[in-house]
Amino acid sequence: MLGHDTFESPKFLLTQTRGAIVRFGQIAEAYFEANHAERTVSVDPKTGWKTYKATFANPLPAELRHIAFTAVNDLRHALDQILCTSVEAITGRVATRSDYFPIGGDPRDFEAKLRVVPDGLKQVFRDFQVYPRSAQYDGGDDLLCDLSKAAQRKHRLSCRIGAVVAAMDGGGTIDFDPDGGSMSLFPQWNIHTQELIYGTTGPKGHLIHTLRLSGFLVYYDAGPLTGRSVVDITNDIIDRVESILRTVEHETLMVRSRDASFP
Repeated sequence: MLGHDTFESPKFLLTQTRGAIVRFGQIAEAYFEANHAERTVSVDPKTGWKTYKATFANPLPAELRHIAFTAVNDLRHALDQILCTSVEAITGRVATRSDYFPIGGDPRDFEAKLRVVPDGLKQVFRDFQVYPRSAQYDGGDDLLCDLSKAAQRKHRLSCRIGAVVAAMDGGGTIDFDPDGGSMSLFPQWNIHTQELIYGTTGPKGHLIHTLRLSGFLVYYDAGPLTGRSVVDITNDIIDRVESILRTVEHETLMVRSRDASFP
């Protein structure tokens, strides 16, 4: 039989990450309760044209970046530890640095990377189909592929504010001067500049508008995870990795139970 804590290491990482994301959500909620979007007007020094923006002035707590970075890396490590644990439990050899959880660029590449998986588990891992989805072939798992690419960003990975318009009152004062102006009916938050531009006017124009933003936090400089809600997408990844862990742990026990050489 497997020891009680054979897969303890990846389980620990999953438990820690799930708790950390709860903490992340609590800090984020407190930030947005204390900080509301502020409307600002920037004036072009050459033309006098005005740009109307909404921003969150105060910086995010530094702890949030650490949690986001650690979550991505620990989840990627958990996948590798799942494979390493099964390798050691079935083959008896010590896992090496070449025993990475197989993630392929396409089905053929994925199949080649299954060479590190013990024979008794190859079909189990094959069924995970961890390669990008494409119209050119069946299957795929974009979620784990995106996690792997994000983890490669290493210390560059961080988080930033994302926001959507929660309320917009069109009954405000809109006074374009003879030079013209514009107002966006569906303004979009820009995660790169950390602002939302909702209108412009000429030098003599005015735009007094009721605008309320609902803020949340997204991954930034995280490859394909960039712009996605930290809390939502990380919980999805945790659930996926946990499902793989349960499957591999069960199948590892089955392989060992069929092999008379194991006690």
